[in-house]
Amino acid sequence: MPSFSFSESPSPEPQYDQIGPKFNVLQTLPISVIQTHNLRRTLTPLLQDGGGRVLDLACGTGMHTTTILSCGASYVLGIDISAEMIRTAERTHHSLLSNTEEGLIRGPVKFMTGDATTLGLIADEPKGFDVVLGSWLLNYASTPKEMTSMFQTIAANLKPGGVFVGLTLRPVCRSNIEAYGEVINKYEAKRPGRWGLALDYHTPIVTSSEDDGEETTEGWQETLTMGVGDKMVKFENYHLCREVYEEAALAGDMRGKFEWRKVEVPREAIRIWGEEFWKTYKLEGPWIGLIVVGKDHDDDILD
Repeated sequence: MPSFSFSESPSPEPQYDQIGPKFNVLQTLPISVIQTHNLRRTLTPLLQDGGGRVLDLACGTGMHTTTILSCGASYVLGIDISAEMIRTAERTHHSLLSNTEEGLIRGPVKFMTGDATTLGLIADEPKGFDVVLGSWLLNYASTPKEMTSMFQTIAANLKPGGVFVGLTLRPVCRSNIEAYGEVINKYEAKRPGRWGLALDYHTPIVTSSEDDGEETTEGWQETLTMGVGDKMVKFENYHLCREVYEEAALAGDMRGKFEWRKVEVPREAIRIWGEEFWKTYKLEGPWIGLIVVGKDHDDDILD
């Protein structure tokens, strides 16, 4: 069985309790337009018939709640490890309800604290969920074991035929992940903070075979910095290779089809920043990965 070597894993809870509402700076970055567009086009076919129950794991400040509801969800439960993030999400949602035209925000919304690696089946939600959303959840798994635990929580709370939708870091295969971190650092050195955020891939995550001691790089621990001045936020996360994601999903009882969906650039983003910006962003920037996984073996996932 392989062993793992990496720097001490920082707990997401204190990281995000300190960040709190400042995390909303993400909504001002180019990547925000990309993620909202791709979540909307992925969630809408899954929820278009109405009545869809959605579990939003790692919901943060609740920035996706309105998007989820507008896609057809009848109920949303947002869970985050940070109590401060949950307080911000509750305040934000209450403000939206007070200032939004009647009918635009539908369906009840609840928020609660919880750790996706240990949560398991939510006892107060016996009906289960049609969709589990994990927007920037899986990139906080520092090992395959932690990611497997996250998928076990996802599977435990999905109804039969349910679907997981996730946003995470771009898929990079195991054979290329070590070089990828080095290349990103070179790009960052040339044009630091160009995308409104900065990346530092600083610690390789390495497995060592107990049979022959051979080492394999499975990913990187990285520091992500967003914003400027008093709105700057910085936190640690992990970029594990695509094989770890796929293996962890299966080990975590997600038996359906595993898809890395194409990430689209919407016309709105091209209009605002231009085509050349996005061509370069795809090559040099922190491009995202979009995952769709069915719970059951015979699931037919809608495009």
